[in-house]
Amino acid sequence: MIAAAEVRARRPAGSRRGLLAQALERAAKCEFDAQEPATGWSLPQALSHCAQSIEFSMVGFPRLRGRIFQNVLGRAIKRRFLRRGVMLHNRAASIPGAPPIAPNVTKGEALARLRRAIADFEAYDGPCAPHVTYGPTSKAEYEALHAMHLVDHLTAFDRHTAS
Repeated sequence: MIAAAEVRARRPAGSRRGLLAQALERAAKCEFDAQEPATGWSLPQALSHCAQSIEFSMVGFPRLRGRIFQNVLGRAIKRRFLRRGVMLHNRAASIPGAPPIAPNVTKGEALARLRRAIADFEAYDGPCAPHVTYGPTSKAEYEALHAMHLVDHLTAFDRHTAS
């Protein structure tokens, strides 16, 4: 599991490497097949949604919130997540303007997409696209935010497997 303290630590970006790999390892071990009640998404759909977010951080999100929203509320939300090292967000919200996630995607397909997205992100050396909500975001911030995003979605399934 990714420790919140690791994400919160104020270290150079290079020392944060591995957060996405840790989150991916956790995703690969998740065996829950039912749908998450808050979203109605299956685990493969949630993994595909997280991959989609990583992909958009490199190529651009289809639709952005207004600059005032990003500069005021979005920036504050981003700072809070990064400071706390934990993301609690509306897991039922799809990415505005993004193609819908296929309902019949398999776990293998979703994990393959997520692995590709993470590998592409780690190799990417261009400018990161502004986040749909947070606005301008550095690669180091994106890495931590993507890892927390994935963990937040996985946590929804963890709760159900524990009962």
